[in-house]
Amino acid sequence: MYSKCLIIVLSSNNIPTHLQKLKSDDWGRWNWHMQATFGFQEVLEVIQNGVPTIGGEATNAQRTTYRENKKIGWSHISFIRALMSHEVNFDKNLSCTSSKDAWNTL
Repeated sequence: MYSKCLIIVLSSNNIPTHLQKLKSDDWGRWNWHMQATFGFQEVLEVIQNGVPTIGGEATNAQRTTYRENKKIGWSHISFIRALMSHEVNFDKNLSCTSSKDAWNTL
């Protein structure tokens, strides 16, 4: 099953070829492109809201969904960092442990 996979053309260093890096003077445009990309991939909600925690009595389906959403979060934190220039909160972003945290530090 292939759900919520990255559907992006990548260069040899795994940076998407059609998106520009975030710089200090183009947040609005970059944010719009990222929201469109993440929306298309159906992962924007996970990135903006984070992955909700599950309790100890979660069903197998809930655990599976939780694991899938955690994978989405971790893969997209790398994606966000790959598209940041060093002048835009890059060092602060390195301490983030979720895509939501990474998104919010921008």
